[in-house]
Amino acid sequence: MKGKSIRTALAALLGLFFCSTANVTKPPVSVASQPIVVLVAPVSGGASELDHGVRALVEAFAQSSGLSVVPSSEVDVLAASLSAGSDASVLCKRAGVGACIVPAVTISNTTAQGYLTWTQDNVDAVRSQEFNVPLRELSQAVYQSFLSLMEQAHKNNRIQESHWTPGHQLAVARIVKPQTESLLFFSRGLARQNINPAAATMDFRNALAIDPDFTLAYARLFFTCYESQAYPLAAENDLLSQTRVRLDSDAAVWLALAFRDLAVTNMRRGSLTTADAYYRRALALLANVRKESSIIGALSLQGLGDLALKNRNSINALYHTHSAQEALESMGAQRSFLYAGGYLRLGASYLLDNQANLAVHSYDKARELIQNLGLSDAPENSMISANLALASIRGGDYARGIELYQAALQNLQKNGLANSTLYLNILAHLGNAYRFAGSIREAEASFNQVMLGSKILGLDESMIYAEAMYSTGTLSMIRGDYMRAQYLMVSAQMTMARLGNPRGVGDYIPMELMPTRQAAGLTTEEARLLASYCGAFSYASHSRVVQSRTYEGRLDDTNVFLRDLLDKRKSNDPALNSLREVFLPNPDPGGRDVVFVDIGPAIANLTNPGVTAVSLARDFPSMEVIALDLPEQVDIFRLTVAAYLRNRVTSFPNFFILSGNGIYPLAQQAAARDLWLGQKMPGDMSGKPLIIRAANSIDIYESWEANVNAFARLGVDYTSSPIIYLFNRSILFKPAGKTEFKIIGMVSPAGFDHMYETFNRQGNPAYTIVSSALN
Repeated sequence: MKGKSIRTALAALLGLFFCSTANVTKPPVSVASQPIVVLVAPVSGGASELDHGVRALVEAFAQSSGLSVVPSSEVDVLAASLSAGSDASVLCKRAGVGACIVPAVTISNTTAQGYLTWTQDNVDAVRSQEFNVPLRELSQAVYQSFLSLMEQAHKNNRIQESHWTPGHQLAVARIVKPQTESLLFFSRGLARQNINPAAATMDFRNALAIDPDFTLAYARLFFTCYESQAYPLAAENDLLSQTRVRLDSDAAVWLALAFRDLAVTNMRRGSLTTADAYYRRALALLANVRKESSIIGALSLQGLGDLALKNRNSINALYHTHSAQEALESMGAQRSFLYAGGYLRLGASYLLDNQANLAVHSYDKARELIQNLGLSDAPENSMISANLALASIRGGDYARGIELYQAALQNLQKNGLANSTLYLNILAHLGNAYRFAGSIREAEASFNQVMLGSKILGLDESMIYAEAMYSTGTLSMIRGDYMRAQYLMVSAQMTMARLGNPRGVGDYIPMELMPTRQAAGLTTEEARLLASYCGAFSYASHSRVVQSRTYEGRLDDTNVFLRDLLDKRKSNDPALNSLREVFLPNPDPGGRDVVFVDIGPAIANLTNPGVTAVSLARDFPSMEVIALDLPEQVDIFRLTVAAYLRNRVTSFPNFFILSGNGIYPLAQQAAARDLWLGQKMPGDMSGKPLIIRAANSIDIYESWEANVNAFARLGVDYTSSPIIYLFNRSILFKPAGKTEFKIIGMVSPAGFDHMYETFNRQGNPAYTIVSSALN
């Protein structure tokens, strides 16, 4: 293993040497005279299932043409940190790359239209020829558009002659194989490879069944195979047998990217040995085709530096990170956000090596570059502040350290990234800083916030939760509360033993904690929790009795939550007060001006039809309550449920029944009079505060993709309305004027047991709201 590591390192160094000594005779100064790094922006022109696939094709074309291409996974990390991340011009500028390719593609039922644009600082944009073709010719059309773009870029001196040789053109032509059907499966796999790798594996296999030579799908198949199986022997056998793909120059780069991504996910889980193997496999694949000095090679070297930091090996961390920086320099990426990330790693390495002055210098350089890129509010600044706080605390300046930690947390809150592991880790560091400074109460409050934040993200079995619980226990002991201290410390040790991981070290804030966003504005941690609820059951396979199963009091914690929210006299909790101010500043205890939509309330139950929704109409007589259920369920209610039970339900003047589907656009369904039972409709919902509940309905029966698309559509259709969404046990919120949701709390587990009719909170309060997530 040691010999292999030495060979890999030598290969990397040789690659860097050849890269740095090439092109000694420089051409005249021009836009194209320097090495250039290219970023492919997300596809604009309207959301389509093919967007991810089209973007991947353009990236592959650019990679094959000899350009240094930033992988979309890294671009998405950057976009996730920007409030205007969806704006391609802002994204390209803040990435600090040499050029940006922006695909604009619109997909209709049978046709595809679009073009590509090449943008660079201080020069006019270059645009390809437009296409308008049958959908089955999409891949070929994107290829022709890319050819046109490169010809225009070369003609206008945007790229060097060496970037568009006949050999490059032939390499690009080899990629154009996928039929639109295979490209569609590939695109679906890309969209859910991180959230549901098992389902993505099937998508990639379906793409390869249509087109066995689709190398991009083949490469991502490795990622999802390894992600979805503990012992992916099938993937290993494929890797060992497909030498043709491994030795193909372009395919090897994409395969290396897959293994680099695997290393990142394993490092997040704490599987450091596995991550090391994957990083080195990525570098070995690149070395085979002499591309170790590519962007992916630099990212893999940065990853090895991160691993060295994890293992507290500052020498290796500095070596690998410096190597990555040199590789980026050779590609002309000194102004990029990737290079700024290298400074962050160097700062952490020097901090670990007790060279505080060099650490501060590196962080200052990182901050300078980040601000020059217009990233003053990006999460990287929170990492810089947090690491500088560590340096201050080591020097005994606790006040300065606490101030920097607080600034880091405020920056993340401002960007809506409080529901992230980075926020929780910085909060834990702040707790330690308070403890060192002797502020026991403040320290305990910080660790309590870590535990609350972890719980609402479903991380109450994580190492950060266990460490916060243990720290709270030690502080309780200092205060003399020995019973509570014993409970917390023993519980924490049991969780640590189950996890089997060593306790974390407080030497630096690691780069793998950089927060990212998914669809509908959710952080990755939020998306993972919400996705864990979805698709647990099959609606079609359940009997009619199970489909409409409910019981009195099942979801009464919602009523408790609303009573406190809508009546200022009920609760003076600061977090609830903050929510009330942005949802309905002057609430009425009866629910006036509020619309509640209950999705799947079991309106067809033969003994208690829609009982959970009916209880809301009863407890809040001024609130408009809408029971949204499937047409078949509404028909059973109308034709089979006993008349006296129907009358009991429909007699509430504020109760309405909508025949529809919770994953379909709510605004569109609400506007159709014929979908309302008896054509009894509420008033216009536009602009009104909305509360939506999906508990034991679409949250467990529908896929995450269907649900997150419904979230996104709700945000757009009801932009002017503040929305509280009770999705399974999670409480989400969208402010008025915004389109993005975030988790702000949770309800107790009472009523969520699918086997028994119980009302057991299992020691939890009826609901929990976390102010940091709300702010």
